[in-house]
Amino acid sequence: MMTKNNQLVAVNILLIAVLAPVVIWRTLPAPKAAPLTFIAEEVVVQKGITKAVAPITPNSVPVPLPIIPPKLIKQILPTFPLGSLQAELAGTTILSAYVGTTGQVGQVEVKLSSGSAELDKAAVEAMKGWQFVAATQGGIPLACWYEVPIKFEVK
Repeated sequence: MMTKNNQLVAVNILLIAVLAPVVIWRTLPAPKAAPLTFIAEEVVVQKGITKAVAPITPNSVPVPLPIIPPKLIKQILPTFPLGSLQAELAGTTILSAYVGTTGQVGQVEVKLSSGSAELDKAAVEAMKGWQFVAATQGGIPLACWYEVPIKFEVK
């Protein structure tokens, strides 16, 4: 038989068990907004080509969105690693680079490996030398992430 004190303890335990998850859920910090990321077209690196063959021209098509993506103004093609070339290794490395408000490339990460550490490293090192006009929103420069696939081909 339960006494009044035992009943109160049982009710308090039940309330704590029911309300504790609600209190914990409400005290968790709000999730952060996803970083701004733009996806570029694939860059193809072929055997024997060591410099960009065509100048990069700015995009003349107006962007209907209030955020204008970064514009690539200087691109350095990766050097095809000799070991990978001799072994006829090919593949695509997808890179993600942080482009600051000045257009300089900061951190470069391999988002998806080509399967060859040599090819991935060559792609990362080359992209560190790329230069952009920063993304903007209403004329104000924005930092963002820029993703680009680098394709190594042996023909």
